Amino acid sequence: MWQACVRLALGQEGLITLDQALSAGCSSDCFKGHVAKGDIERILPGVYRLAGTAESPRQKLRAATLWGGEGTAASHTSAAALVGLKGFTLSDLHTVTTKDPRRAPDWLNVHRLPAGRPGTRPLRGIPTTPPWITLVDLGSVAPAAEVRSALDQALFLGIVSLPQMRWALATFGRDRHHGTAVLRSLLAERDPGYAPPESEGEALFYALIEGSDLPPGVRQFPIWDGKRWRRLDYAWPDPGVGAEFDGWTAHGTREAFQDDRAPRRPSRRRIIKDIGAYRSGCGGFSTTPLGTSGAARTRSSQRSARQFRSKSVLTRLSALLEGNFATRWAHRPAVTAPADRTR
Repeated sequence: MWQACVRLALGQEGLITLDQALSAGCSSDCFKGHVAKGDIERILPGVYRLAGTAESPRQKLRAATLWGGEGTAASHTSAAALVGLKGFTLSDLHTVTTKDPRRAPDWLNVHRLPAGRPGTRPLRGIPTTPPWITLVDLGSVAPAAEVRSALDQALFLGIVSLPQMRWALATFGRDRHHGTAVLRSLLAERDPGYAPPESEGEALFYALIEGSDLPPGVRQFPIWDGKRWRRLDYAWPDPGVGAEFDGWTAHGTREAFQDDRAPRRPSRRRIIKDIGAYRSGCGGFSTTPLGTSGAARTRSSQRSARQFRSKSVLTRLSALLEGNFATRWAHRPAVTAPADRTR
């Protein structure tokens, strides 16, 4: 029976509870005997660790959820780390639980709740609060800048949506709760069409542009390159100017970085031609013909004005970003883009 307990513990970061051992058929006296011999050691009330297993923050966090039982889950920064949000680690352990936290050790931050969190599920064996609740809780223990980054990452990864976060705020937010106030402020800044940055560098790129005196542009601008739909990181459709931010994080290796840049150079030149055909706010491309010779004179005048605007934007943009980012610019006259975006 003891071997069954060992196998169970090895599948739980080297941990086992007394109740689990008894359920596996190990008697209370047998279990106490192994404790006395040093085969296992107590880590939390009712939770034991096999001798010789490496101690780690992850093991401690799993021990905390075993100690708390049903209704206990990794939360706050611990949940953010388990989900994989960058900037969060298991150095500071947090759990939510319905259990009395007075017997919890100093290394564990316990947040008591009247009931378990709906949507809790195991992530690699550790019960974890769902991302939409984690983001509500996060601002109570992390700076607002870190919550902003976590929210954008979660939106980009598709593990939450803005409507879902507004529902979570209304459902799980609390009065006089700092995390609720932080998230409410962040959601107020994001309209339904908000495009989250793909990396921290891109977030700085957006902040620099949108905090300047440049005219408003479009994030993640969709464009047809003749073969498939692509996206420009930022574009000004009216003057026909686009900007690309190439960050190392999104590529991971030098080979991926170079592979992404080299074949896209000619396609970007084709792509940018179609920017001017985009009618801002219509959700698609404009295919309205200009028509007669009278309209041709208007077209010439409009082109001159548009070229002036594009040069103005390019000059201001280059001055703004020079020395801050490696950027690529492309600028071509507008042409009519395909009307069918489903191809």
